[in-house]
Amino acid sequence: MNTTFSSIAVLIAATATCAALTTLPASSNEVMKDKCSDDVAIVPAYGDGPNTPGTVVLSRGPDGRAAWTAPFTVKLGDSGHIRWWCHSTRGNSLDPGTWRPGKDFGKFVVCLVEGMGKIRSKESTEDGEENSGGGLEEIGKCADGDLKIFETSARDGWTPERSRCNDRSTKIRASIGRGRAVKIECLGRS
Repeated sequence: MNTTFSSIAVLIAATATCAALTTLPASSNEVMKDKCSDDVAIVPAYGDGPNTPGTVVLSRGPDGRAAWTAPFTVKLGDSGHIRWWCHSTRGNSLDPGTWRPGKDFGKFVVCLVEGMGKIRSKESTEDGEENSGGGLEEIGKCADGDLKIFETSARDGWTPERSRCNDRSTKIRASIGRGRAVKIECLGRS
């Protein structure tokens, strides 16, 4: 009877150990997760464009995935970021992720607020009629028609993205998966 209890105890311990091992991550490295609906290009250095020689390109297969790359090295930007590019705008230039406030966006907001204030403030004219204060003309004069309210960050259909490993890894590997998933594993400094 002792042999039976010992066998059962060993079996339970082995089952618990197997269950624990299969639920643990394969490694303790940080894995950054992001989104991109098409190909991903990870460039050799932060300032590089998506067509730079040495760029690692991950293309989605018929199942929407690409396997993990072999480890490779990148040069970080000044703030420790890795530059990668998402090709989600190919055939979709109106993708909202590619549009950023332009250089003059702040000036536009100021012009708009000042102009709206003048539209709302009604003044009496000499003949007793109310005047809107010319707010719409003021917005036009202030803006000069040369404002860049929004501009695209895309280059040839590629949108710049960035990620940063907590340990500022320069050695990484990457994968893309279903549901727009992008994974970059941080493998330390090389």
